[in-house]
Amino acid sequence: METLTRRAYLRRLALVLAAAPLGGCGKRDPFAERCVCIHIFEPGDRLPPPLLEPPRRRGQSSPSRHDFDIGLPELLVCVMPVRLLDVHRYFGPVTRGHRDDLERAASLRFVRATLRSAEDLEALRAFLRRPLAVGEGRAALTTLILTLHGDNRRWLPGVVEAWREARLDQLVILKDPTTPPWLCEFPARQLNRPW
Repeated sequence: METLTRRAYLRRLALVLAAAPLGGCGKRDPFAERCVCIHIFEPGDRLPPPLLEPPRRRGQSSPSRHDFDIGLPELLVCVMPVRLLDVHRYFGPVTRGHRDDLERAASLRFVRATLRSAEDLEALRAFLRRPLAVGEGRAALTTLILTLHGDNRRWLPGVVEAWREARLDQLVILKDPTTPPWLCEFPARQLNRPW
């Protein structure tokens, strides 16, 4: 380890303090940082264990919604004209253009801006118990989309259970690939590629 003189130490400290505002200004843009990945599942798929288990208390922190806001509501049920596995063969990175295409293609049926409580999860389950009027033709696929982050991670097993019970066509998880749960490590129909 290098020993510093008092003058060298103060010079480095001054540089760090002067540069500190540059790194922390503004809102984080996950698209610019290439920190948005997409995980698509269909009813016959074997789901990764992290989707089925409640998070452990220690060691599984994820960014909050404030840190991972991609411009979509956190929980959506929509009708899609395409099978998303045909469009997104890779986990990511998802771009702002991909997100915009997803928004344009989706016909929304249920929207929750945030997923914060058991009441939000029960509202999803109540909606899914009703017959869904697809009305988009036979090719339309009913899709549940969740934007996953630290504030709603604890509700993930309940969302997956509701998706399974309702027998929807697709489950889509949008998340930051640099934070747990590490879904890219499990076998999937999508391919992983270097980012």
